[in-house]
Amino acid sequence: MTGFHSLPNELIVMIADCLHDDKVSMSKLSRTSHAIRELVLPSLTRSVTISNRNDESYQGLLRRFPKLAAAVKSLTLHYHDPQSFTDYLDNLTMVRKLVIKGAYCSRALHTTFEDHFTEVLEEGAMSQLQELEVNLTDGQEWYCDLDVFMAHTGLKRLTILHARVECETIELADRSSNLEELTFLCCDIALKQLRLVLAKPKGLRRFTMKGDVRPLSGHLLSRHVQRHPPQTYLDALIPHKHTLKALDLNFLANVGWSNSEPLDLRHLSQLEQFTVRLDELYSTVLYETPLEECRLPDSLKEMKVWTLHEARAQGYQKAIRRDLNHWIHALPNLRSFAFVSPRRVTFDDEHPALHQQVDVRWERFTNGGYWLDDCEECRYRMNWWFRDDPESESESDSEAESEAESEPESEAESEAEPDSNSGSSSDPDYSPDSDSDSDSTSGFDSDIE
Repeated sequence: MTGFHSLPNELIVMIADCLHDDKVSMSKLSRTSHAIRELVLPSLTRSVTISNRNDESYQGLLRRFPKLAAAVKSLTLHYHDPQSFTDYLDNLTMVRKLVIKGAYCSRALHTTFEDHFTEVLEEGAMSQLQELEVNLTDGQEWYCDLDVFMAHTGLKRLTILHARVECETIELADRSSNLEELTFLCCDIALKQLRLVLAKPKGLRRFTMKGDVRPLSGHLLSRHVQRHPPQTYLDALIPHKHTLKALDLNFLANVGWSNSEPLDLRHLSQLEQFTVRLDELYSTVLYETPLEECRLPDSLKEMKVWTLHEARAQGYQKAIRRDLNHWIHALPNLRSFAFVSPRRVTFDDEHPALHQQVDVRWERFTNGGYWLDDCEECRYRMNWWFRDDPESESESDSEAESEAESEPESEAESEAEPDSNSGSSSDPDYSPDSDSDSDSTSGFDSDIE
């Protein structure tokens, strides 16, 4: 290690940057000497997760090394008690990614956080922020004022989880926000408000809106919810028809969509990636009825269609492949199609034109109707319907037995397959908090003392 200490400081910092993802090696390196520790700590604390159990540890670290706050590029604040975490926002001069997770049931606390966020922006902190994810749920919806977050001129990616989005008016001028990616997961947002929100960005490149916001009671949703055909939500994206590259969506269950037409995406002339639930794609049109006219844009390159209907999945994939084969001349750029379902489906030799041009494959829907975050308090439901109707369960069970006999699969292998319907599946780089544990610096004292 004597030779290492004799290296120029600049070279030691470069080595630390290369070891950034190896927290164990970085921690050991920081303990070799006080001089090395001061050089390595900025890289070690570049990505930080702060929770109740390591809050005091991190505060103590900042007291000893106050300049470390400016080295933080990614910060996750993960609390589940009513204590304030807003003090951390003041010194985040260089943070680029901020994830807020806190169990706050009181609307007053939501307002306090939003007000403080606004104050921090006005004071010039977080000027480098590009990615923001906010989830203040504790099993209930929280009230989100998007005006607060969209006012950040440098923000490129915004994710809101399990919120009631309220924006009767937005003071921002149309086409004034620099947002490129917008994600709503399990959010309650009215069509009128969605139109207001989508009018603000100059040009979205990715949009995700998925996850049911409340349970179904019998065949009826909460009575105060006004129903709109799926196409009306899609038409709210018209301001971004020349910029949108990726779209991932599903809406509330198709109760009340009387006489709805299948989705028409032809106005999204630059769309390349599209992930959709089967119910939205076909709406109330019978799946057995061929759709003569292709309603997908000719720019489309990758497509995923998913369903939770286990027993009917085989028939559904046949209908979709039949239609894609019929439309293949109108989809010259399509190269990938994935059918996602809880139960395996098999593809026959029909539709050779489709299979010659497109990689057709099946992917397992593995999350069981839930999106599991890194703790029980952050857990929320993505889809309330996971199984078929009761009369189809026996058929589904018999298929399960036959599949188990013909193709045994261990539980470990099943769990190892990627979750095909979590996060922004249209974006291969999008993974909400999948690396928060491995890329965090929880337990600072034990690593650095």
